[in-house]
Parts: sequence; C-alpha cells; structure tokens
Amino acid sequence: MTEKSGMNAEDHPEPGSEISFNKNYFANGPYIIGFTVLIAVFFVLIIPSFLPVKRGTPIDKAKLTLRSFGSAQLAYFRAYGNNYASFDALKSVGMVQDQYTHGKMIQDYSMYFRAYNLSTCLGEDSIFHELHTFTIIAYPAIDGDLKTYGITEDQFVREFAEGNDPDSVKSWEPIL
Repeated sequence: MTEKSGMNAEDHPEPGSEISFNKNYFANGPYIIGFTVLIAVFFVLIIPSFLPVKRGTPIDKAKLTLRSFGSAQLAYFRAYGNNYASFDALKSVGMVQDQYTHGKMIQDYSMYFRAYNLSTCLGEDSIFHELHTFTIIAYPAIDGDLKTYGITEDQFVREFAEGNDPDSVKSWEPIL
C-alpha cells in the first residue's frame, strides 16, 4: 500500500499504460464521501425551491400594485380616447380582475382612485384646454408601521411623509 492514498500500488496504472476501470479504486474512502457530499448539496439547493415561501411584504405589494395600476392607466388612456379610467372602468375592460375591490387588492391596505378628464373652452378664441389626470393611493387599513403610497399620471410611486400635503400626491417623496 502507498502511504499517501491508502490504496494498493496495483490500483494505480503504470505511466504510459492504458487506463482501465477498476471497481476497487472507486469503492473506497474519499470517493464515496465526495459523492455523498455532492448529493447532500444538491438536495440543500433543490428542496427549498419546492417549499412554500412568503413572497413580499404588504409594503412591497402596495408599491408594485400602484406601479401596475399606473401602467394600466396609460394603456387605457391610449386605447380609450385619451382619458384615464376609474377603478370600475378598468374592471369593465378587463384590466382589473372581477374579484378585486378597493379593500381587497393588497393585504392590510385599501385603495383610493380618482380620475379627471376635463375639456374646457376658454375665451373668444374657443381654445379647448384639456386636463387629464389620475391619482391612486394605497393607504394602511390597519394600525402599524405601514406607510401610505400614491401614483399619478407622471408614473412616480411616491411615499407620504409628515409635512407633505395629503391632497397633493405630487408633493410626496418619489421612491420608484
């Protein structure tokens, strides 16, 4: 036996000779341990992907839902005569699923929707001015550490902070 490997000398091929498979070479020590470790690592990496995982917090969902509603408003604006939509109008064209309501959209949050589509004629020149705007706010439905977020036609998700005007979402701090 050689001292370094713990195997018999005949288990090692002669230099320059053909290498043939020797069952005894793989059936000992470090190879079994290495294979076992490899299988263990495989299961450690694969098994967690099958376990149920809580994905995202209500705060993350509020921000993403607002971003999605901003995109839905832009799509509606382009598809339906340059007007923004109410929550019910978005539902009627399939941009919001029927089971959703203002209070059942995001866990621990309620939603507020406001859309304005105004055309006015000013002065003798009969110049028409149009105002198209929307505001969507996700506000906490429970007491706790949840924050209030909003989005408008400029597509910035904003966070309400003390000192901001609660009626002017565009004055809130942009975060997305």
